[in-house]
Amino acid sequence: MYRTLTNHQSEYIQELQDDKAEAILEVQLVDGSYIYGDDNNKAFEEPSFWKRLQKENPPIERIFIRFRTERVEPFSAYEKPEGFFFVKSCVKYAGSQNTLYFYNLGIVREDGKLLVRTYRVPDLLFIGETERSLRESESLIIWT
Repeated sequence: MYRTLTNHQSEYIQELQDDKAEAILEVQLVDGSYIYGDDNNKAFEEPSFWKRLQKENPPIERIFIRFRTERVEPFSAYEKPEGFFFVKSCVKYAGSQNTLYFYNLGIVREDGKLLVRTYRVPDLLFIGETERSLRESESLIIWT
């Protein structure tokens, strides 16, 4: 159905979850089917799952963050967003060997504000919530 999106639990998705210990996005479409985040999948020319999702623009119902058997839904189904936002981030403290990774997932609310919730991954720990400017983030939004 979608040329550049993975709609099944592929071996690559399992490798990301098990071998590389990475969290993934799990996107539920309005028809109830799912698409799975597979950044850097060599099967596709574009390495970014989010960019491929923007280009294909399927009708999104809900988005989850999943790591192995754990799954969180940053925004519940009753919140009907005008659009969805996603960006990865990381932090490394000076003198530390560890790098912390985060998923920042947001929705454009009816009032026109972008609400972003941040989770540390892969452990799916909720860090906090912020409002961001639509103008600064518009290139990363998938409109519904």
